[in-house]
Amino acid sequence: MNSPPLNILLAEDERSVAFSISFALKLDGHKVEIVNDGEAALARLMVEPRASDLVITHLSAENRAAYDALGVDGMIPKPFDLHQLRAVIRQIADDRAAEAKRLLSLALPESDEPEERDTK
Repeated sequence: MNSPPLNILLAEDERSVAFSISFALKLDGHKVEIVNDGEAALARLMVEPRASDLVITHLSAENRAAYDALGVDGMIPKPFDLHQLRAVIRQIADDRAAEAKRLLSLALPESDEPEERDTK
């Protein structure tokens, strides 16, 4: 499946790491916003909770409960490599697209017969 692009919020305090991750994800077609840390990411999510499809951050004991309340779907333990991260993001994007397609099919059931028009 060709993964749809996501709006990704990346919380990373090391500029070189943030640049590398952002560059790779942008090559995959995603839009990436970088903030300095998990607290800044939480603040951003509080202002615009639906602006990001995915958040990449370090989870600490202090911010773990807040992210759980926001609906954390999964985690990748560190250290991880960029290929692993990109594969997980592709899977998330594919899953979201499949779910959207499923919901759309429920809302708009297909008909086997074409509609008849009243020509009177």
